[in-house]
Amino acid sequence: MVKLVDMREALQQVREKAPNTADAMKRFKSGNAGFTDKAHLKAKGLIPRADGTKKVSPKYEDLDKGDEKTIKPIIKQLKKSVTKHAQQAKTLEKDIADEKADITRERMAMQQDKQEKDMQLKIQDLIQKYQK
Repeated sequence: MVKLVDMREALQQVREKAPNTADAMKRFKSGNAGFTDKAHLKAKGLIPRADGTKKVSPKYEDLDKGDEKTIKPIIKQLKKSVTKHAQQAKTLEKDIADEKADITRERMAMQQDKQEKDMQLKIQDLIQKYQK
């Protein structure tokens, strides 16, 4: 049996953000916290984990001086890549515009050639008609 899934609901579940920390802490203190609230508070290091430690998840750690040294070159490279990609996009747009112009020129040339051939045929027909 195939189970039908509402894509909007599925996407909303995927995109759902972490709970508000203050609200989660209020629910935890009142005893009404759900699994997500508890997991969020544990990841933030606000309540003890199963082993009794209050370890902060790497996702929520603050940057220190050592991190800055590794992150600054990455930021620099990202900024360079943004400008390079912008240049590439402009080049591609120009190439497309040029190609469209080339196609237009080719079509015009083909039409002109066809018109010239038609005119030559008409002239030849007229010459043959009046030479008789």
